[in-house]
Amino acid sequence: MATSLVLTGFNIPLPARALAEPTALARLKFNPVGLYDLHRHFGVFPTEPTFFPTHRLRFLTSDIAWFAGGAGTDGNHRLPVDNFHPLFRDVREGVPTGRAGSNEWKDMERKVRAAVFDLATYWDRGFGGSTIVMHVEGTVRPGASLTADNLRAHTYLPAIVDEINAAHPQIIEMVQSFITNVGVPTARRWRVSAHNFGWALDQNGVPAPYPMTHSIPQPSRNSREFIFFGGIPTPPAPMNLPSPPPPPPPPGQHGGVDALSHTFSSVTLTDDMPSEDLEALLNNLDDELQASRDENEELIDIINNLREVNRDLGDEVNQLKEHIQDLQRRLALVFRSTTPTSPSPRKVKTGTATPTLPPASSKLHSSSVRVSQPLTAIPSSSSPSRSFSTRPSSSNPTRTLPYHYTFNPRTFASQPQPHLPNVVRLLRTLGYHDLEPRIHQIIREHEPVQWVTQLLEISLPADVTLRLFQAMTLDVGTD
Repeated sequence: MATSLVLTGFNIPLPARALAEPTALARLKFNPVGLYDLHRHFGVFPTEPTFFPTHRLRFLTSDIAWFAGGAGTDGNHRLPVDNFHPLFRDVREGVPTGRAGSNEWKDMERKVRAAVFDLATYWDRGFGGSTIVMHVEGTVRPGASLTADNLRAHTYLPAIVDEINAAHPQIIEMVQSFITNVGVPTARRWRVSAHNFGWALDQNGVPAPYPMTHSIPQPSRNSREFIFFGGIPTPPAPMNLPSPPPPPPPPGQHGGVDALSHTFSSVTLTDDMPSEDLEALLNNLDDELQASRDENEELIDIINNLREVNRDLGDEVNQLKEHIQDLQRRLALVFRSTTPTSPSPRKVKTGTATPTLPPASSKLHSSSVRVSQPLTAIPSSSSPSRSFSTRPSSSNPTRTLPYHYTFNPRTFASQPQPHLPNVVRLLRTLGYHDLEPRIHQIIREHEPVQWVTQLLEISLPADVTLRLFQAMTLDVGTD
């Protein structure tokens, strides 16, 4: 059993999986045990008992850098298919299972994040530049869905951000976009990788979503770390007229002319007032006047930004409506086929059967439809402009004619246990298995031409929407 490294008034915590003897330097891995054994090799300055505790954070940062040095240029950046990077296994190897291991793992993640933010701070201070660091964890709270309103971004912002209020809306939009477009796929990939890693993630409870961050939040104490909470914004209805400016603040609460009037009314000037007091009073009034001017300019900038955002949102909503209408028109063509016309009219032989709807076992395809009773063959010169499936009879060569297929959700809903193998397989592969009840509801309550619209309304990416629509079409057309 390993023993703690003990200094006067200071102990280095002992990892749960530390051994009696430290691992050789060449075989150290990046995990709590590896960091601990690194101290055991390098020592903790036993002849100067206060040196190591005084500079503990600096030693921790250098320990992390000892492992991470050269990682950014080692070429080992490709992620395995549906699995974690090999370094993830090294980190997990050094912690036990259960709550104790989770706490060690989270503590190490926090230390790495703090080290990265420390380096970004020194980078900006030492060279005069500006750096932004954004990080989204791959995990969510137990029972939470993999959506933006259940994710948060630990963000480092440079100090200059405090001086450029006009850039705040763009920074907020950038972080929210990062959470939605990078964080959500990261969380989904994490869940699939964890499943392949052998972890059981079935957890009860449905936590409330985070409140979406709409402004630059307050940083953590004495730091430049800001925590942004993601969200799913509801697009407003397009408006032709610009939105009216916000009402003015209550008198005396947010500076401005009211505050200045209150300051002037409370000033009492006397003939025997010392010149130093009078000068200080005038300086205070100048400061308040300048602050009022700055506040008014900031309000004007906010109003102008809101008007621009409103116009942009209106344009985006109109474009989205046009895109949805175009998708609906295309889907209507998929599920509706017209009777082909011949170059020259020909009479159909008598005794032809009337086409009927396909049996439940027939497959529905976007480009071919089968009927249960064939008609008499049509001469080759009457071939339609579109190709359709054929099924010849045992006695006479025949050819089927297309018909207008209408999906009946009640027929599908009447099945005792609707079977959607392709949909279920695709959802589980992509990490969307929690959406399976919603997909059943869409199929039962909406026509196929409306499926894409319904899928887009639950914030699915376009490529996932098309793949899921294909799987739904295959499953509904099969037993």
